[in-house]
Amino acid sequence: MKQKLHFLFTILLPVIVAAQTTFAPKVTINNNTGAAPYTIDSGFINGDAFADIVIGTANGSTLEWYLNNGDGTFTLQPLISNTLSFITGVKLFDVNGDGFLDIVANGFSSNNVVWFENDGNGNFGSQQTIVSGVSGAADFLFADVNNDGIQDLVVSAYFGNSVSWHEGDGIGNFGAGNLIDGSITAPASMSMSDIDGDGDLDLVVATASTPQGNNSVQVYRNDLFPGGTNTFTKETNPVTTNKQYFFNVKFDDVDGDNNFDILATDLSTTAGTGNFYWYEFDGTDYIETQFTTSIGNPASVRMFDLDNDGLRDIILSSGSSGAGNDIVWFKNLGSGSFASEAVIDATQNQAYVFTVADFDNDGDLDIANAAFNQNDLNYFENELITLSLDALESQNISVFPNPTADFIYLIGIENNSQPIAIFNQLGQKVFQGLPNENEGIEVKNYAPGVYFLQLLENNVTIKFLKQ
Repeated sequence: MKQKLHFLFTILLPVIVAAQTTFAPKVTINNNTGAAPYTIDSGFINGDAFADIVIGTANGSTLEWYLNNGDGTFTLQPLISNTLSFITGVKLFDVNGDGFLDIVANGFSSNNVVWFENDGNGNFGSQQTIVSGVSGAADFLFADVNNDGIQDLVVSAYFGNSVSWHEGDGIGNFGAGNLIDGSITAPASMSMSDIDGDGDLDLVVATASTPQGNNSVQVYRNDLFPGGTNTFTKETNPVTTNKQYFFNVKFDDVDGDNNFDILATDLSTTAGTGNFYWYEFDGTDYIETQFTTSIGNPASVRMFDLDNDGLRDIILSSGSSGAGNDIVWFKNLGSGSFASEAVIDATQNQAYVFTVADFDNDGDLDIANAAFNQNDLNYFENELITLSLDALESQNISVFPNPTADFIYLIGIENNSQPIAIFNQLGQKVFQGLPNENEGIEVKNYAPGVYFLQLLENNVTIKFLKQ
């Protein structure tokens, strides 16, 4: 592994500072969750237009979902019955292909991954096992491993020292495990993307063994293309070795060059000794960039466009106990440069995990997080100032029909050469092009939910609902 020092910008031009968003102070959704909330996700559970929240707790072994009331408040729903022990992962995912988000969770100590069927109204069925006998079920993810258009399941077994994938049939069934690696010590966090651009999904795994100090990040190349088989080849040289204790690893295009990089948080089990890294593949080796952060024990990391400038920013949370910054973000300045961190919150204790969505449907992305050491679920509203509805009306700009099922039409645009973009609630760009009053933009293949159409030259954002 090569190491290269990257200087992150600490001084911003005034126009950039003026455009930087801020977050409202913490609003506590529940100050008495199950003991030690350790995992979180968000999505549209009950069929309305407001993103809901689900959490899993480690010591309480509870699965809890919170209904978004649409007014900035959330209501805890009846607990989801389960027999999981020490929940370390939860995801909202349509397991059986009926169009509704089900709840999938793993029990680290019960050695399994299970799911609960959603009837579309937020009522969940009994626990159904996806895979059992996973010795220390540390992490799981859904991805189309064999490129058949159906999502499969990948699972890391912490005590089993193995990673395997299970083929899905799209209606809720998964096959026996296909071993990816049976000799990796203490695999934990994982991510999949096509890192080599050959058309299949590759895997990155971070380890979290104790005693700490000998942990690594390892990439496995999928041989489906061009080899024709779903075998994974472990790269000869790890991305990095001899780190303390990895909590989170993610494939992501950090510098916007259309090549996937790797973000990793070295949490460490010693106070104040962790680090946050970016690894860029140069065709031969991985170049390490260490981000400067006030967080001494970095935990979760994600990239989202928090200020609606078309560039995805970095959000980082803290696993530190006691005083200190708990959630920060780094504004993306483009081409791999980021501003110094801006603090979102410094009032929590071990804010390991967070989720991002436009919870209040105002056109910008908000944050919800769980505080492990306080049994708290919290919400932070993004206060990004966008063009008001009155201003839009004064310009006679509108989208119709809204809600829509197939097409949207943008009217009132005088300059048809002004580019537009459409983003989903995760801040991912799903369309970019030129508007035309006479030709609609086809959205029928978009997943149901809230989307944001942005006029890129003047930063006007219009929200619409895809049914």
